[in-house]
Amino acid sequence: QMSKLGLLASTSDACLVCGGRGDGAHFGAREACRACAAFFRRTVSMGKSYECRGDHQCAVEASIRCICRACRYDKCLEVGMQPQNVQKRRDSVGPRPGCSNAVDESLQPDSTAAVFISEDAGMPSLRRIHTHHMQLRAVRRVVHHGGSLHIPVAVQLHDVDGINLREVGIVADFCLGAFPEIQSMEPRLRKRLYQLFLPTFIILECGWRTSLTSTQERIVLANGDYIDSADIAQFYRSGSEPEKKVDSKTAIDIYTPSYIFFLEHVTLPMTRMGLDEYEMYALATLLFWDYDHEKMPAEVRSTAEVVRMDLLKELTFYYRYVKRWPDETLRLPQLLLMLPALQRMTKRFVEDIEMGKVFNIYSIDAITYDIINLRG
Repeated sequence: QMSKLGLLASTSDACLVCGGRGDGAHFGAREACRACAAFFRRTVSMGKSYECRGDHQCAVEASIRCICRACRYDKCLEVGMQPQNVQKRRDSVGPRPGCSNAVDESLQPDSTAAVFISEDAGMPSLRRIHTHHMQLRAVRRVVHHGGSLHIPVAVQLHDVDGINLREVGIVADFCLGAFPEIQSMEPRLRKRLYQLFLPTFIILECGWRTSLTSTQERIVLANGDYIDSADIAQFYRSGSEPEKKVDSKTAIDIYTPSYIFFLEHVTLPMTRMGLDEYEMYALATLLFWDYDHEKMPAEVRSTAEVVRMDLLKELTFYYRYVKRWPDETLRLPQLLLMLPALQRMTKRFVEDIEMGKVFNIYSIDAITYDIINLRG
């Protein structure tokens, strides 16, 4: 739990890249330390490129941020730093003689500060979700890996049970912060909303993380490890559990259609459109407040409708003034078309788990199973 780990403190003054002491807005990131800002400036101005030796899931923290420069640079982009905000390199020997309009960059105010004032005013929900998602990711590093550097590895089915079990509590805490409207609701309503949201969020995040990798054969899980879809037999191989009623070949035959659907209708569309972090937050919000869901409590439908309408306004602001796309009216429908595929994949996910229980393929923990299957 986030509260037990003491990680609920405000991160407004922490560097969004490494978690160290922030130094204000830099290059489009609302808060970054001087070291990360300088790293980003050098990388862009000198045209450097880096290669990750892992799977682009390396931890980037104040004490170890220099271990993987590729992941550090990716994190800079992820938190909002824009390469176009880095001014072109100046002559190392100073301004040329007779150049009266040369300006000392260090004496100029950060041009991104004004941008973030408007962002906070124009997209408060998306900014709030971003803050709590960064906290969620920090908690995951502690809960799944003890806060230490972790090199992603291929997992087997029984490993996923433990990952999902640990996710139940920390994602619930994320929802309380990201969607504050539920805090005043009755516990039964909060529980039902979370039950409806959790399996969809698992699919959404998994698809988004996978779309960011160089190879989509690796389906990236919440803890950074992955399912190797190129060797799916290894995923279902479990010689230590002879009580299973079907072998790995049968399991592959049962679940292969779902893997194909996931890759073709979730991950590939995200990759093609270059789904960014804030668009993923928008999808999460629309799925959490899905007032058309047949199991959505009637008492919260009006709240859901208001939240969704406000979110669409924020998305329009984001496309028009932050991303500055020439025609946001084309991008928004493309994003909304992701919703049916995510909902269909979630339904398949739940059905697969139910089938796994029937054939004793899954050994998923009863608590996780109850949450995913909306019991209680």
